[in-house]
Amino acid sequence: MESQNVNQDSLEKTWQSKILKYIGVISAVILSIFHLYTAYSGIFITAIVHYSIHLLLVAVIFLTITKPLSKVNKHLIWLDLLFLTLAAYSIGYVIFNYYEILSIMGPTTMSLEQKLSATVILLLVLYAAFRINKAFFILSILMLLYGLFGNNLGGPFQHAGMSIERLVYLISYTTDGVFGVALGISATYLFIFIFFGVVLEKTGTGDFILKASQALVGKYVGGSAKTSVIASAGMGSVVGSSVGNVVSTGSLTIPVMKKSGFRPHIAGAVESVASEGGQILPPILGAGAFIMATMTGIPYVDIVVAATIPALLYFISVLTVVDFESRKFNIKGLTKDRLPDFKKAFKEKGHLLISVGILVYLLLFDGMGIMKAGFFAIISLLLLAMLREETRLKFTDFIRILIDGAIGAIEIAIICATMGIITGVVVFSGIGARLSEIIIGLSGGDIFLTLIAAMVVSIILGMGLPTPVAYLMSALFVAPALVDIGVPVLAAHLFLFYFAVKSGTTPPIAIVAVVASNIAKANWFKTAIAASLFSLPSFVIAYAFVFQPALLFEGSWSNILLTFMTALIAVIGITGGIQGWWLRKSNWIERGGLIVFSICTIFPNTILTIIGVLGIIVITFYQYMGLKNTAFKGYENTI
Repeated sequence: MESQNVNQDSLEKTWQSKILKYIGVISAVILSIFHLYTAYSGIFITAIVHYSIHLLLVAVIFLTITKPLSKVNKHLIWLDLLFLTLAAYSIGYVIFNYYEILSIMGPTTMSLEQKLSATVILLLVLYAAFRINKAFFILSILMLLYGLFGNNLGGPFQHAGMSIERLVYLISYTTDGVFGVALGISATYLFIFIFFGVVLEKTGTGDFILKASQALVGKYVGGSAKTSVIASAGMGSVVGSSVGNVVSTGSLTIPVMKKSGFRPHIAGAVESVASEGGQILPPILGAGAFIMATMTGIPYVDIVVAATIPALLYFISVLTVVDFESRKFNIKGLTKDRLPDFKKAFKEKGHLLISVGILVYLLLFDGMGIMKAGFFAIISLLLLAMLREETRLKFTDFIRILIDGAIGAIEIAIICATMGIITGVVVFSGIGARLSEIIIGLSGGDIFLTLIAAMVVSIILGMGLPTPVAYLMSALFVAPALVDIGVPVLAAHLFLFYFAVKSGTTPPIAIVAVVASNIAKANWFKTAIAASLFSLPSFVIAYAFVFQPALLFEGSWSNILLTFMTALIAVIGITGGIQGWWLRKSNWIERGGLIVFSICTIFPNTILTIIGVLGIIVITFYQYMGLKNTAFKGYENTI
């Protein structure tokens, strides 16, 4: 992931490089101010103008700060300036001539200037994608080729085909292309919550969450890893980036875990899984709930409520993984001298959490719009930071926040713009309407096989992408298939969101695990495999809430409670089987029994549930008897 700091020494100090740097910094400040203003006031003029301003400023920052060619070779600075001019012309044309563009009836009615602008926009987006994410760039090229030559294919993938002029027009000038849903999400609440994450970091809120977590759970068995889980959960729910969470939290927690006795790849895996989990944790879900509300039309509050039990089970499973891992290798809690003083930490920075409380109140109880609630959360956090000397910001800190907040959103904005190419071809070719039939046809209409197919596709689509974009692709292309076979809309989207999140630690790309392994100085593949194993209980959770609606708070309270308890037993049992530890080290028969009986427990069948619970009780009693009088020795300091 690109550094969010402006590298002032990366360019030769020529007058051209200075101009480039100043243009980038000024554009970053303008981009942040623009989004803060529109978060409060609403869409600027009209959607296409709002999105165009967003894309233009993103392109300028990308070409001057994030990925200028002059960083590779100082003599290529003239190409940077040329690209800047082209971006200003092509996207600027959309901003100042949006009425004319909206009135275009098709490529045959476009003027030469409009054709040139549309072509340049498409090429610039492709160039940016190539520099940011080559896999996504290749996918975009393949989709463009499909749009042009799909008429030569046979079977369900064949379409009528289209000319280059028509394809460029549809991609660059319609709301199903570059200026479509994905860029709209980036240009509205996604930017605001990325910015909010930067403000949390700069004001020291993240540092407080880490210290508070350490003070609360650090003394227990495996306390350094449990600290990582709690802190990453808190930060991840708001930050909205698994990678960003690993970088900000993991850079502090991973070295402590290693020093406590955790193997490097295990420390990286724990941080990866915990950071991913933050994005499924209410009330924010790392901005995922907002995208889900947009895609489904389901009220935000309903999504938050539905996600609560699965998120609770997820983090219980991760904490159980840590506990069992710690017991296997006799990893103690942190000593008292290494624990921060909770009261002191709270006195210095605890007041900053009020901003998160304000955000939650405005979203859940006041019913305020997402962007405006984000705006007030940011402003309240900045004001709260000024109340105490320990958190007070200088003028230069405010400028740095504006710059870093903008730079932090560049990669995801470019990917969202590129996604407009992919989704555009899917819509224009008509393949989108047939994807559901194709997926259901491959699975034979069986709900379980369709879920497996949807899981695989969702993970593949999400590899190497930020979670919001990964989920958005799954929601557009895969969710209709699940809904068509009878999966409720909310369950279908939460299912896909879970696996969009988990794509970050799934090989062969596993970008979240790669970042964590770099911090841990561990083998990335071992880190990714460990993270995938630790995630298996969460995979079961995702399937469980599709078949057990009570886990999404649907049904009577008694049924919800009973289903939650059986799911809790199942999650802990599966974790014990994977980790090879229950009351003591387990043999292969006990491990297999724990996994099988746990799956039976969560299965929506009363007889199987009873068999599963009884099986786990038998294994527990057997191990207890084997331990005799030392059965629970050392459990006095356990969470």
